[in-house]
Amino acid sequence: MNSTQTEVKTQSISITINGQVVQRTVSDDLALVDFLQEDLGLTGTKLCCGIGVCKACTVAVKQNPTSLSQPILACSTPAVLLNGQNITTIEGIGGGQGIGGGPTAPQKISPVQQAFLDHFAFQCGYCTPGFVMATTMLIERLRGAPVSIEALDAAIANAVGQHICRCTGYARYYRAIRAVIMSEPGLVVGAWQAESKHKGKQSGKHKGKNTDNDRSAHEDMKGAKK
Repeated sequence: MNSTQTEVKTQSISITINGQVVQRTVSDDLALVDFLQEDLGLTGTKLCCGIGVCKACTVAVKQNPTSLSQPILACSTPAVLLNGQNITTIEGIGGGQGIGGGPTAPQKISPVQQAFLDHFAFQCGYCTPGFVMATTMLIERLRGAPVSIEALDAAIANAVGQHICRCTGYARYYRAIRAVIMSEPGLVVGAWQAESKHKGKQSGKHKGKNTDNDRSAHEDMKGAKK
């Protein structure tokens, strides 16, 4: 080997991805997003900014099968750091796997994905996998620790407020997330008493103003966290 070349360090890893155990030898600096796309053929996790800002590459990680899922940014996380852990990618939402060049389509559309379709929440769709993963993890947390109706907006903002959508789809994402959370009993305390009143207010607020609201909603969501 040329003396000017640096030896590439590698490690053997074993990760459970979408329910399937994957064992590989990878370089220490291989980003998780590259491992998913290039080694496993899981192209649903998107590489966008590459520096962990836009959140398009979000996947769900569990340290063990019984722990709560945590968001991990696949573009800035080395794959070796996930050794021994459980990962769910966008392909795993709805029960799909897609590893090794297999079919990547989910066996069924999840309620979160259906809500995004119903509310026309996205345009180009590049950021959508990150929003789906973040919302799915939010619902998982709410199942264990419901919030009050008054705290729901802040919970949504905390989950997805830093995700970037370059098509200005924030308002529609927000409405879809709120709708899917309110549709599942037990996630929000006092949901059923307040929902009819909220729908009436939202209908009047957004009628004929979707474009302006779509451009400004991200700031509203950030403000809800304060």
